[in-house]
Amino acid sequence: MKKINWPLVLVIIGLCLIIIIALIVSRPGLVSPTTTTTTLLPLASRKTAALPRVLIFSERNAYRLNYLEDTLKGRAELQSINIADEPELTSFYGISSFPAVVVLSAAGKIVYKHEGDLVNKEIIKRVAALHKS
Repeated sequence: MKKINWPLVLVIIGLCLIIIIALIVSRPGLVSPTTTTTTLLPLASRKTAALPRVLIFSERNAYRLNYLEDTLKGRAELQSINIADEPELTSFYGISSFPAVVVLSAAGKIVYKHEGDLVNKEIIKRVAALHKS
C-alpha cells in the first residue's frame, strides 16, 4: 500500500479552491452593487435597453438636467444620482470627484466618463455618436 503525501494533497486542494474562487469573482454580473439602483447597471432594464444611458453623479439631490432632458428626449435615458444615497453605484463606476457623468451605450458599455464640471455639448455629442454607429 502506497503512503499518501498529505502536504501535497492539501496544496493541490488549496490551489483548486483559489482557482474556483478567482473564476467566480471574475465572472461579469456576479459581483454588483447591492443598492436598489441596480437597474442603472448595464442591461438591467429591458424597457430602455435600446437607449443609451447618461448617469449624472452629484452631491446634490437632483442635478439640474432640464437642458439635457429636453435635448436628449427619446435619444437617451438620463438619471441624476446623489452620491450620498448611492455610494456602491458611485464606486462601481469608479467616480471620485463630482459632478461626474457616465455615458453608457445601449449594450451597457461605458463610452464616455468625465469627472468635474459638466459640459452639456460633449454629453450630447457622445450620445449622438452612439446613434450614428
